[in-house]
Order: sequence, then structure tokens, then C-alpha cells
Amino acid sequence: MRRLLKWILNILALVFGLLLAGAYISRVISPGDFWPISFLGLIFPFLLIINIIILILLIIIRSKFSLLVIGLLVIGWNPIRESFQVLNKNRSTDTSTIVRVMSYNVQVFDYFQRSGRENRGKMLLDFVAKEKPDIICFQEFLSQNRGDYDIESIGEQLSFAPFKHTKYSYEGRTYKVGLAIFSRYPIVNTGVDHFPVSERRYIYADVRINEDTVRIFNIHLESNRLNQKQINLIDSLISSKPKDKKNEYLGIVKNMKSAYIERARQADQINKEVASSPHPVIAAGDFNDTPVSYSYRRISSDLQDAFVSSGRGMGATYHEFMFPLRIDFLLHHPELSSSAFVRHEIDFSDHRPIEASFWLDTSKRK
Repeated sequence: MRRLLKWILNILALVFGLLLAGAYISRVISPGDFWPISFLGLIFPFLLIINIIILILLIIIRSKFSLLVIGLLVIGWNPIRESFQVLNKNRSTDTSTIVRVMSYNVQVFDYFQRSGRENRGKMLLDFVAKEKPDIICFQEFLSQNRGDYDIESIGEQLSFAPFKHTKYSYEGRTYKVGLAIFSRYPIVNTGVDHFPVSERRYIYADVRINEDTVRIFNIHLESNRLNQKQINLIDSLISSKPKDKKNEYLGIVKNMKSAYIERARQADQINKEVASSPHPVIAAGDFNDTPVSYSYRRISSDLQDAFVSSGRGMGATYHEFMFPLRIDFLLHHPELSSSAFVRHEIDFSDHRPIEASFWLDTSKRK
């Protein structure tokens, strides 16, 4: 019996070890070259937990396969620390120039009341006005031509940040949807570009902070374009019988495949934009991808993650899925330091807002 148990655990260690290794590899292989491996990055937290459980059991039965699992965990240290933070403490600094930056996908202020809750958008703006971040990047920002959410009314509520840069990917007769940056500090230059074969855009604003200038990127990468019915279908995956709904699941996979490939192209484009910036960069936004993904690795390759510096837990930002996902990020140039990363525990949108404090570290300048 003991020999059979050992054999089963060894097989499980091999299978789930290979899947974990595949998740690591998904960070470096573009979905455009081999898209199926991207799905392993999505389920990385589960693969990691399963491998840790298997490791504990292998150690108990004194199997040499435990060395294999330990080796995989060591090799994957970077994606592990980018996904989980346990011992981090918010660092403090004596510098006089600390800039609080917030990123928030506001889900068009719940304009269509899909949540079924009244005044959700107004409560969201009240929250931001109460927090008063120095710079805030909005994704899925809605502006009405007239009404409660016209740009003048929003500007009055966010009067603590009088400088703004907006760009809309959709402009209808009564409202517009896109990206916005509001800043307490003067904006001295702006830019915008679109992603080919996509309605998504990214914008940037050069913000003058005392004697320095920082380029703020506000990014919204390609969505998986899953409707609520498809999301509910994924949520019920464990209790339902996938073979009975084969066509529906194939539709979900097709949508996600297209999104993974498009996000990879977009991430490559952002990587080049960040590298060519004449100023230190803060890249904020909704990447629609987890830390264990090609898109995240490409955008963060020359930047640092504020969550890794001072976050805790998983830092999950998207909460309307079968398991929480960290798909919103605050990344920054190495010349900048960050601290006090926080994910605000509010649910006025399908995303939770994230915030961190930044300052220029003269000791890091070349």
C-alpha cells in the first residue's frame, strides 16, 4: 500500500510539476507563437498550491521526487514573489516629495446599472474625492455630454486634481468612454496612441513635480470580451458537466485565445514606448492579465512592481470571477522608489482600486 501511494504521488509530482513549469514558460513565450500555454499562467496560483501540497506529502513519505518539486519552486521564485507577498512591510521615507498614485477601472461608473445597485458611480467618485490621490488613472472612464457624469461635474468633484488628460475610444451621442488622467501637479505634455486591430488605447501625461518630470502611462489592454453568461458558465465549471456545453466552452476559449494574442502585441508596443520615454515612468492600468503572463513580463521588464515592493497577500483586483485575479498594476522606473501599496477594499466597480506612494530617489540616478 505504501509503495502504491508513493508511486501515485510521484506521478502527480511529475504531472503537476510539468504544468507548473509550463506556467513559468508562459511568461516568455508569446501567445502569438503558442497560445495554449497562456492558460497555465492564469491558473498559476492553483498549480503552485497543489505542488506545495504534493511536496509536503513527498517529504512525509521520503520520496526523492520532493527534490524535483523543491527545484521547481526555487526556479520559479520570481513569478512566485510577483504573485504572493507575505512578509512585506510598507517602507517609510524621509523624502519631502511623495506622490500618491491611484489606478482604477471604474466600469463606466456603473452607468448602465448592471450591478443592480443605485448610485454606485456617485459613491465611487465620493470615495476618490475623499482619498484625494495626487494622480489618478481611470480606465473605462465615462463622460456624459450633459448630466451627473459630464466632464465639468466630474472635474468639480475632483477639484483637488485640476489638471487632466482624457482620450475616448468610444464616442456616442450622449456619452463617451475611454481613459483619463487627473493630476494635482501640472501636466506639461500629453500623448495618446491606439493599438492596431483594437479599440483599446493608451495615453500618457508628463507631470511636472517640483523640479522633476515623470511620465504617467495609463494603459488598458485587450479584454477577454466574455459576456456575463460566459462568466457565469466559467464560475459553474466545477459543478457543471463541460461535455454538455462543449460549444459554449469552445466559444470562451476562442475569445480568450484572441485576447491573449492581441495583448501580447499590445505589451510589445508598450515596452517600446516605455523604453523610449525621456522621463522616468510610472505605468498604471488594467492589463487584463495576471503577473504570470507574457504581457506582464514584457511591460514590467524595465520597470519595478509597487506591489512586489510593499504589497501583501495576492493583491487581487478583479473580484467578479470564480477566483480573484491581480490584473491591475502600478509599475515604475528604477529611478523611482515606491512604498505603501494598498488595494482598497471597496466594490463600486468590478475592479478594486490600487494605490502606492512614489518618490524620485536621487541615489539611483545614473
